[in-house]
Amino acid sequence: MERNPTFTVVTPTLNPGEGLEASLTSVLAQTRADFELIVIDDGSAEPFDHRLPADPRIRLIRHETNRGYGAATNTALAQARGDWIVFVDDDDTIAPDYLAQMEAVAHQHGADFVLAPIHTRLPSGRRSRLAWSPPGSVSTGAEAVVAVLAGKIVASQHLLMAREALVHPAPEDNAYSDFAFVVANLLNAATVAYTETGVYDYVIHDRSVTGTLRTSVWDLGRLPELIEPHLRAAFDEPAATAQLELARVLVLTEMLHKAAREPEATPLRSDVTQWCRRRIRRQELAASLRSRQPATAASLALAKASPALHRRAYQARQKRKVASS
Repeated sequence: MERNPTFTVVTPTLNPGEGLEASLTSVLAQTRADFELIVIDDGSAEPFDHRLPADPRIRLIRHETNRGYGAATNTALAQARGDWIVFVDDDDTIAPDYLAQMEAVAHQHGADFVLAPIHTRLPSGRRSRLAWSPPGSVSTGAEAVVAVLAGKIVASQHLLMAREALVHPAPEDNAYSDFAFVVANLLNAATVAYTETGVYDYVIHDRSVTGTLRTSVWDLGRLPELIEPHLRAAFDEPAATAQLELARVLVLTEMLHKAAREPEATPLRSDVTQWCRRRIRRQELAASLRSRQPATAASLALAKASPALHRRAYQARQKRKVASS
């Protein structure tokens, strides 16, 4: 009888770009060979079978129509045979020892989830690291979510997850389903571990959901309502309401940043900015300060008072970050 693999690596894709080969190659180059690689074709216009390496560990599963990242996630989980699940997007790469390092940390701490820093890579080649201030080397799942909602670590599916710990499916009607999926499942985890050793490179370009302003930005605004039931089940009052307020702060901040990155004065940029300004209240500013995010509170207050000045300040800050990276 064939043994199940230790890992299931999932690569969802839609009309994959030129980064697909590099992404798949980074997975196949792992020092741990006991994995399966499930490629989910989420309704691509043209077949791309010829671009897949000839490796028996690769399985291609097709959606006849584009159903979104959440549906791709659920399809993959229904087919996965590995004990551990890892998602690698179709133009991102992982270090050769990524699986080995992440599993070692999981076993060391008896963890259901392992998070590591996510490094971004711009087309220019410049690299930086997304928010990474974990609550120690190990925590509960609830403590991990507190850190996520405070903007200290990033909630995405680019982590190591025990398949048996994934009790909540991904929502299938939201472009940012990974956030809701990870938060809901983290809240059920007894132990979450953190490591500096796993290296995941996230490529930002015009096709990236997080890299440009598009109408799917409105899905960000719906995230607090998606995770609210899970927060209220995991936290007593007033902690549940406090975490929900932080979720709203996180969403408003990200939406304003997306709008500020849009160089053209488009109707969408204006609509997003005004939508956020109407929702910046004393509660959100107070929540930012209580969670020791004075810079976030100042940014929200500036956006409320002067969107143009907020946009210039944000763009200047981004230029400084790029120059120093």
